Amino acid sequence: MNNEQEVLYQKQYLDTLTLLCQQKQSKLESRVETQDCAGEAAVVANQVGEFPLQEKETRFADTEYEDISLKRRWITPVLKNGTVLLDTLDLLKSSSDPTSAIVLAGHAAINRFKDDVIFNGYYGTNRTGKNGEVSTSFASGNVINSSAESGDIIKQINTVLQKMQDADVDLDYDEITMVVNGLAVKKLRESGIYMSADFMNGKVLSEKVQMPDYCGVTFVKMGKVPSYQDSGTVYKLPIFAKSGVKFGRWGIQKVRVQEESTKQYCPSIFMEAIYGACRTEEAKCYSIEMK
Repeated sequence: MNNEQEVLYQKQYLDTLTLLCQQKQSKLESRVETQDCAGEAAVVANQVGEFPLQEKETRFADTEYEDISLKRRWITPVLKNGTVLLDTLDLLKSSSDPTSAIVLAGHAAINRFKDDVIFNGYYGTNRTGKNGEVSTSFASGNVINSSAESGDIIKQINTVLQKMQDADVDLDYDEITMVVNGLAVKKLRESGIYMSADFMNGKVLSEKVQMPDYCGVTFVKMGKVPSYQDSGTVYKLPIFAKSGVKFGRWGIQKVRVQEESTKQYCPSIFMEAIYGACRTEEAKCYSIEMK
């Protein structure tokens, strides 16, 4: 492969992959806030406490100064890359086709990476403080366990909405998302909330139709959700406000197409991406456990 061919294939692959990523995002990327980042870590939120106001009771009183809580939330990048070795130049040329198996596989890998990073940042220990020196775990009080509300998923969702409203989360403004797997979808359908005339005539009875919202909560269907074992498999279903989660992107996806001299000059495609994610406000991030 000469240099001109290599540059051409590389550009075609990157252009078609970028276009596909713009058309079809990961399951969670569009449901959280995004930010372009740089450096070994990035500040994604300045958490400012309530501004204190005092009632004026006397004339010409001295100024009373009050402190205000100021915190920073950080995200650190996660880098992943991979190389695929191809058998023939004809297969490589097909990478310029946006529907080719190579491009689709690359797109799927990037989306899985993005969603994994968001899940890990959501449930993981986040960095807080002036320089990220404080470790902040997922709030235990924001976990609705599997036995809460007798395991009724609708009641559990309403419990979260109540907690958000009590914490002054603007439910009229913020987008609320809940990630649901197959078992959660089954429980939602069995709950009867979609059985009214408004949702009949096959609107929600077809698997191909997106689950309708419930009380402003948008459901995102994903088979792969975090889980752990106790007496059985317990699934952790995130439910959050969009402004409560941040997804960071470090630069652009890197793609390299080249011949491998050690493999009889078979062509290979190298891909690399760097992302990070975290919670920005604990009061906006909850987890419904289900089994």
